[in-house]
Amino acid sequence: MRVAIHTPALEQEMKKMMPLTDAIFVATGLERHRVTGQRWANDGLRTYVVGGRRLTTVEDVREFIDSRSKPPCAAKAVRSAAKRKRDQARAEKSLKKLGA
Repeated sequence: MRVAIHTPALEQEMKKMMPLTDAIFVATGLERHRVTGQRWANDGLRTYVVGGRRLTTVEDVREFIDSRSKPPCAAKAVRSAAKRKRDQARAEKSLKKLGA
């Protein structure tokens, strides 16, 4: 037999919970199929089963999306100073050749 221990923190968290698809809609503004929510839950989205329903919070959905949406490494896109000077010299040479 399971006994639920209610604490003030748990009560506050439960007030924020909503069905999975509703939380995804509030967090993203996009309607997603319920299977998307189930897949996200399997991939690590924090969910809670309360009364046989899978619930989550908007904050949990946003954290999950942010964790999956890391920007690519910016170091690859940055040119070195020497490369930038070579590119600039090449561009100036091309402009002179064109008479600009």
